[in-house]
Amino acid sequence: MFIKKLDCGYSRQIFDIEQKAQSFPWTLNAIEEVFKYPYYTVLGAFDGEQLCGFIIFDEIAGESNIHDLAVMPVHQNKGIGGLLLNRYIKEITGHGISRSLLEVRISNASARHLYDKLNYKQIAIRKNYYRTASLEKEDAVIMENRL
Repeated sequence: MFIKKLDCGYSRQIFDIEQKAQSFPWTLNAIEEVFKYPYYTVLGAFDGEQLCGFIIFDEIAGESNIHDLAVMPVHQNKGIGGLLLNRYIKEITGHGISRSLLEVRISNASARHLYDKLNYKQIAIRKNYYRTASLEKEDAVIMENRL
């Protein structure tokens, strides 16, 4: 398993992972847009030649926000999310970033547990932020890691 920075040429593969891993995936256009701005970075986790997970984040004004993190379902629960997050933290640490922020579904206990292990703390709840499969609303937990 190795991790590297991705470019726009990986947009279709990122989109494919999104379609399989997320309830409400980003569009291909939204993924392609990320690569147009220098403050976004996309890291990918590879098993051989296969992209099996990614993280999209920004770095703006001393802060970093994780916008998306997804792992192909067949590769979940193998530590890939943790590898991506650890690499992300290493990437931003040398860039003058003082804190990292993210939002996660309140129902996503496994992701919240992973973030807890990496020193993220709940700082707020964003009411009705996510849609559910039944098109109802679900709260987001806003988490912060002071670096």
